Amino acid sequence: MIGGDEDLLNDVADLARGEIPKQLAELRASLDAGDAPTAHRHAHTLKGTVATLGAERVRDAAFVVEQAARHADLDKARTGTDALEPLVDRLVAELGAHLKAAGHA
Repeated sequence: MIGGDEDLLNDVADLARGEIPKQLAELRASLDAGDAPTAHRHAHTLKGTVATLGAERVRDAAFVVEQAARHADLDKARTGTDALEPLVDRLVAELGAHLKAAGHA
């Protein structure tokens, strides 16, 4: 998607490394508030962000949460978010490692 542009890749990785945890926190907050429509929106946004990075497992996990929230199944959305969180943590760590290796950490 970036056409081999390493600088662009590093910029996207750096931005995503900061945004993804915020998006997960917003998702959790909306679930804690019992707000299914907002949880749906946050899960959808998170899914899009990680899809841009090609993180398919994280995208798939976010999709499960998105669908549960769309159907106002907050218990399933919470369980899905519990499964999503370690995948997000790993992705953020991998982005950090990439940036460090590229001299951008």
